[in-house]
Amino acid sequence: MNDVRSTPTIKLTRHSCVLWIIGLSAAVIVSFRLVHFFFPPPEIPLIASAPGLEISARIPPSLPLALPTDTRGASIQITGYYTQDAKDAPAGTVHIVYAKKTERVFELMVIPVRAKDPILHAFTVGRAGPRIAIGGNEGRIYDMRRLSPTCVDITPRRPIGVCQITRRLLFERGETTYVIAVDGNHLTEGELIQIARSIPDAAATNIPFK
Repeated sequence: MNDVRSTPTIKLTRHSCVLWIIGLSAAVIVSFRLVHFFFPPPEIPLIASAPGLEISARIPPSLPLALPTDTRGASIQITGYYTQDAKDAPAGTVHIVYAKKTERVFELMVIPVRAKDPILHAFTVGRAGPRIAIGGNEGRIYDMRRLSPTCVDITPRRPIGVCQITRRLLFERGETTYVIAVDGNHLTEGELIQIARSIPDAAATNIPFK
């Protein structure tokens, strides 16, 4: 007589599948929070500290800057004004961070040097694109995109999340150079160009930097 032993079977009902998915989701959330607790995001400042740097939530009235009228829905999060020379930012440089909701979208730097000044070499890293007409001047996009830019979450001292800079557009206005830097994948190339072209010409050549 053959000894046939039956293998127990597990029946999955719709109810048990839902419970299994809920349990798995809860485990993932708890694991993520534990990782976030023990390994918090780095405190990367929106604008790196430097001697003579004045930080503000808005543009000082004494600086009548020409700013973009098309910001893709982003607004000014923080501004920095360099009263002394710093690395990659000579005295008179204005650094503005634009954010939307809880994420940085792009940065704008207005630097009181011409585009060929050696101090701007740090902003021309990446693959150089063709020259683009920006008002009566020419600009160029430098593409540093990767397959997936690294991002960091909000921290107690930084109220918005940030990703790696993936593109920069440089162009001259008078004796100054504008640098628009894209955060992660927030802007397409066309949107980046549109932001640059929305900056009025009028005040750009009369900025009292020094």
